Amino acid sequence: MVFATRNRVLLIDLHVHSHHSISGVLEPEEIILRAKQVGLDGVCFTENQPFSEWKELKELGKVHDVAVFVGLEVSTDCGHYLLFFPDPKQVEPGAWFDSEEGEETTLLFDKVRAAVERLGGVMIASRPYDLRIPHPLGDRIFSLKGIHGIEVRNGRCNTLVNDFALEACFHLRFAAVGGSHTLDTLTKLGTVATLFGETIADEAALINALKEGNVWPVEISETPVLRNNRDMGDRGDRRGRDDRRGRDDRRGRDDRRG
Repeated sequence: MVFATRNRVLLIDLHVHSHHSISGVLEPEEIILRAKQVGLDGVCFTENQPFSEWKELKELGKVHDVAVFVGLEVSTDCGHYLLFFPDPKQVEPGAWFDSEEGEETTLLFDKVRAAVERLGGVMIASRPYDLRIPHPLGDRIFSLKGIHGIEVRNGRCNTLVNDFALEACFHLRFAAVGGSHTLDTLTKLGTVATLFGETIADEAALINALKEGNVWPVEISETPVLRNNRDMGDRGDRRGRDDRRGRDDRRGRDDRRG
């Protein structure tokens, strides 16, 4: 099946979990159907534990005409990472690290990096400034080697956390990507994704695009964009000022929580 032509870009969510993940509850098929409904060209199932059912996911994608890719999200002593390999078999249990099903596992960053390099894959730093996760990466991202990109838009992170990731990505000149981080609800699917500027037929092509930086993070909203204050009536100026104050207050509260 061909999911892109030379002149067509693809919108792919790089960070989705199904019930094959710890704490995941969603059926893969309902994720794929929802992805098609909201206009995504593809989704990446980045389960947070090894899984053997990746072939079934790809078949479901073919049935519903949605590109399906598979990877892993791993927790390390230096943050979380989305991993993609040219051979999707590497997501299976025991392929390159041992983990029991349902086991919360924190891996050594150096071990993960060595495995990814050996297997020709990519490492994408996921929500590096999210303080809610164990061992968040933070500013260590500026000194670590082997990272190919940064998730600068995560659907489950607040604006400040995402903006810190974006700033780091800008300075490091890494590939910038976005993912909904769908886990237990479909509400975020279709709001954050990654735009690919080339044909993506399989994981090998996905990896190549990420390494080449031919990707862009995308946030999608149904809220209409108002061109000027006249569109808003006489209250336009007052609403603008009030909204700025409200956003600042909310960001402060979110930051303390997160």
